[in-house]
Amino acid sequence: MVKRRKLSDTSKPPSSADDWVQAEDETISPESRPALAKSKDPEYTKMGLYIKKGTHRRMKAKAALEDRELSDVAEEIFSAWLDDKQK
Repeated sequence: MVKRRKLSDTSKPPSSADDWVQAEDETISPESRPALAKSKDPEYTKMGLYIKKGTHRRMKAKAALEDRELSDVAEEIFSAWLDDKQK
C-alpha cells in the first residue's frame, strides 16, 4: 500500500498544487510503487484460446491453491514448450 502524504503533514502549506504534487512524489520511492498491470505493460499482449471447460476449472483451482495468476502459469508452460521444441 502506498502511503499518501496529506497536506496537513507539511510544516507550511505548498504554494501551488504543482508544489504539493512534487512534494508527494518525492515521498514515494519508485521501488514502493506498484508494478504495471499486465494490461498496461508493453511487455505483455493479450491472447485468447479455447480449452476444455474441465481443464480450465482445474487450472483455475490449482493456480488459486498455489496463489498464482493463470497468465503466469500459461507463460511458464508456453515458455517451457518453446524451449523444449528448440532442442
